[in-house]
Amino acid sequence: MGRPHVSYARGGYLYYAHKLSGNWVSELVDSIVTEQSSISTDKAGKLHIAYITSGPVGDPQSVKYAWGTAGSWQKQVAKQSLMKAYGVDLEVDANGGVHLSFVDDNYDTEESYLRYGYRCPGD
Repeated sequence: MGRPHVSYARGGYLYYAHKLSGNWVSELVDSIVTEQSSISTDKAGKLHIAYITSGPVGDPQSVKYAWGTAGSWQKQVAKQSLMKAYGVDLEVDANGGVHLSFVDDNYDTEESYLRYGYRCPGD
């Protein structure tokens, strides 16, 4: 059985933690204000995290994606300039493709949209 992995916000920043030799070890992934996150691993053990970021009240939000291994993270913006995002989820399929979804809530039009993104294996 594999070791447990979690992503979480502490002090507003995104952290990753895993259990090693019976103890939890955590590290900073991104020092941007983070509200929600979802984590998954691929067959090779590489970590994938989707997360929602925000600034001061009224500023737009973004959905970001981080991948790599403990201590070595790459990050990119998946979608930016959102009024309100929530319900972020991420899964890695058997081929290594990354599936990301979230809800984009537009206060101006009072409409909500389910957004979906896919990242091909190896991209």
